[in-house]
Formats: sequence, structure tokens, C-alpha cells
Amino acid sequence: MPSRWRRWGSGVLLVSLLAYAPVVLTKVILYAYPTQMGMRAGLAAFLWSMTAWSLVTVLARPSVYTPTEPLPVCVTVKRSNGAPRWCSKCESPKPDRCHHCRFCRRCIVRMDHHCPWLMDTCIGQRNYKAFVLLLLYASLFCIYALETTVRACISLRIINMPTTWIVLLTLVLFLSLVLTPFLGFHVYLMTHNMTTLEFIEGMSHVRHKTSENETRAQLQRLLPHTLSRRYYVYHVGALANIRQALGRCVLLWWLPIGGPALDLTYPINEAEFHAMQAELQSRDASGAPME
Repeated sequence: MPSRWRRWGSGVLLVSLLAYAPVVLTKVILYAYPTQMGMRAGLAAFLWSMTAWSLVTVLARPSVYTPTEPLPVCVTVKRSNGAPRWCSKCESPKPDRCHHCRFCRRCIVRMDHHCPWLMDTCIGQRNYKAFVLLLLYASLFCIYALETTVRACISLRIINMPTTWIVLLTLVLFLSLVLTPFLGFHVYLMTHNMTTLEFIEGMSHVRHKTSENETRAQLQRLLPHTLSRRYYVYHVGALANIRQALGRCVLLWWLPIGGPALDLTYPINEAEFHAMQAELQSRDASGAPME
């Protein structure tokens, strides 16, 4: 499917879900909870508003890299001549943790993944906080709608539910089963300071650049190895990792505003980094085969 149609199709789907779910849930609350109407409707409105706000923020804050400032000292080296990473498609350098998205045709800072369900939007450093909050509030809204509707059916002994209730139950049950594990996965990534791409690819290619004149033989250790364990090179402590994703102000973590600046440098875990390099060097010395 062409990207334009995929973008507009996902946009129509998102708007339809955001419009349908709260309307039907409000009808359920008005019918089944006359004494708890204000509390339940208020909580539903809050979760829906935060979901919509987070979605708009994800779409409005792209993480595109524009090479308008000097490239900082890089940790990641991939080129055979020892030079910093370079994007042949954008014809520009690529900072650490920056990847070229073949769908967006741009380099994305701290790229996590490209999401076709969010109007073909890349999730990167500037909108990652809003993306995590979107998963959180959407999951809570779906779980709340599921609990509210199921309890209404049980308490009122409704056997033949209205079609709109059945559709709502189906939607929120499906989304709960999808979004909640996805949220848990991203909480794990956030607390370990990893992106989805880094989780999939591993970190065996990361090391300090030491010389512009390193030979190709010396740089062979940058090729992927089967390492004995996963190394968390950017893991600098759970709290520090979360602050890199959600911002330094804890009071604003629950709001899809603020967050980290479009920074190009990242602190590394020296112990993990040197342990990984020691294993790579020992494999080089022993002549272990590359994968």
C-alpha cells in the first residue's frame, strides 16, 4: 500500500476509534451507573483526553535529524576507515543512535521504530515520551471501558447486549491485549535505555573511536558477534534512564509535554562498555569466527 494511503487510512481509523469509544462508553455509564455517573464519566473523559493529547503530540513532534550543527564526538563507529557513521541516502553524518528510516526517507534521532498505525510516524527522541504515555493512557482507557461495560452487563443481568456495546467490548478487549504487553515492553526498554532497534540488533558494534588510521583488520571486531550476553551500553541506572526518556522534572512525567531535548550525545555505562570490548577483543585474539 502506498505510504500516502496508509497514512490517511490509519488517520481515519484513529479518529474513528477516538470518536466511537467515548460516545458508547458514556451511554453505558448513563444507563448502568446513575449514582456513579459523575465519577465514572469524569475518569473516562480524563483518560480519553490524555490519550488524544498524547497522540497529537506524537504526530506533532518529529525527531528528524538535520545536520545544521557540528557533529559531537561519536561512540559508534561502523565505517571501515574508522570515520563516524555516514548516511549515504541523506548524504550527511549520522550521530550515535541515529538511523535512516526508509519509509520517512530521513534520519531519525534515537530512532525506536517506524509506526504505520500512527499515520506513518517515526518514533524517536522527541516524541518517545508522548508515545509511551499514549500506550499508557490508551491501555488504561481500554481496561476501564472493559471493566465498566462487563460490570454493567453482570449487575443488570443483560443477556442481549446492544450491538454498540458488543462492538465496544470487542474493540477494548482486543486493544487491551495488544497495548498492555506493548507498554510493558517499552517500560523495559526505557528503564534499560534501549530502543527497539537496539534491542533487536544488539550493541556489539558500539565502541569508542580511537584513531582515524585503524586498519580494516583492526575494525573487523565491529562486525556482529554472537556475544555471551546482552550488554546494556547506555544503561546508566533506571532513574537516569527514565529521565532521559521522560525529562528531568518528575512532576511532568505524566503529561505529554516537555521531555528531553533533541540531544545528540548520550552517557554510556563504562563498566558494560569495557566488558563488551574485552569480549570482542578476546574473540579477535582467539580468531573466533564472525556470524
